[in-house]
Amino acid sequence: MPAIEWTTPNFIQKSLGPGSDLSAMQSWLADAELMRSLNLPARHLDLNQLARYAATFDNERKYLIGIYEKAQMRLIGYRILELNPAHRRANLHLLIAEEQYRSRRATDETQVPFYDFVFGTLKVNKLVAEIAAFNERTIRRAESSGYRFEARLERELLSHDGTTFVDQVRMALFAEDWATARIKTLERLASH
Repeated sequence: MPAIEWTTPNFIQKSLGPGSDLSAMQSWLADAELMRSLNLPARHLDLNQLARYAATFDNERKYLIGIYEKAQMRLIGYRILELNPAHRRANLHLLIAEEQYRSRRATDETQVPFYDFVFGTLKVNKLVAEIAAFNERTIRRAESSGYRFEARLERELLSHDGTTFVDQVRMALFAEDWATARIKTLERLASH
């Protein structure tokens, strides 16, 4: 599948690959506080390691989609989508790394073309997000985007510092729920 690019009034989302500028991602991965919110340890990777990682995304079953602030083309986050076409199911990982963009507006504006692609073009029936249970802000954001609570997995993840285990919440967004959530999202965007 060809590279992805979607433009909205304030953001551009496009495929990241080994030739992309991944320096922002490099600094995010090394940021201990930011990684703690994802329940991951900070990692110090060089740009060659990140380029090799980006090369593993084929835009057929695995997508690495950068989220850019449009005015300055500044990378502010990414989405990782892992597709299981046999079951019309996918897993989603989202990071808005830049604090000033962790707003409802940024999430709403970028999710419309993304979910339209997932449920329309890719024909996914179920999109799964697994969130560390302590990340209540992300859980609330997922719920307001149409995700349903599926399960709380007790002591599912080793903590970012390796000292204990933490619970994980499994959320799912279904194709039929996106139609309603899409309308609500567009209404929120129109009211701002």
